[in-house]
Amino acid sequence: MKNHIFAKSALLLLLGLGVWFSLAMDWVPMLARAEELSHSWWLVIILMAAQAAFFALAMPGSIMFVIIGLLYDPLPATAMITVGGVLGSVLGYVLSKKMGHAWTSRLRDNRLFQVFRANTSLLMLCAIRIFPGFPHSIINYGSGLLHVPLARFTTSAIVGYMVKGMLYATALHNVVEIEDGHGLSSMDALWPLAVLAVLLVAGFVFQKWLMRKKARDRA
Repeated sequence: MKNHIFAKSALLLLLGLGVWFSLAMDWVPMLARAEELSHSWWLVIILMAAQAAFFALAMPGSIMFVIIGLLYDPLPATAMITVGGVLGSVLGYVLSKKMGHAWTSRLRDNRLFQVFRANTSLLMLCAIRIFPGFPHSIINYGSGLLHVPLARFTTSAIVGYMVKGMLYATALHNVVEIEDGHGLSSMDALWPLAVLAVLLVAGFVFQKWLMRKKARDRA
């Protein structure tokens, strides 16, 4: 019990420090410098490698969607997000087969994994990957543990990252364009955000439906 309270307190402290650091930092010069470096070929490789490492190690790699989307136009950003995401996902898929029994047991006991294991067709993998809110780590590591065919897994990852990457990159690009004073209509600026919002709600409903379906199958 004490360890549980300590862990929660430490998490709150880290979150507080993160918020304070974000507010204290002057991000404008940093973003300006990053935009200057965005024309360097090596930064492209570093960003894709970072995203791949995040996903391969079951860390929240979606933060790279935002960073890449802010620095590059939608098409190159989508390509980078797709390459980094697919590479990291395939590495996670491979690593899942080499993990120890203790780690794989924790994943197998995860409620979302129980839902995922019954929905590994190509279309379902694409849908789960596209909907925000479903952890990529469950998809990547779960597919490896369930021996989902690599070709099916890779195809769904390509489709999922392309769709999600284009939406995030376009939404962020439009926001930056508005901030820079470019004349975008309200519809041009808001449609990617509207699509993301719809996907978020749809993903929540879809996840609940899968859980209810799983519960009915057990009954």
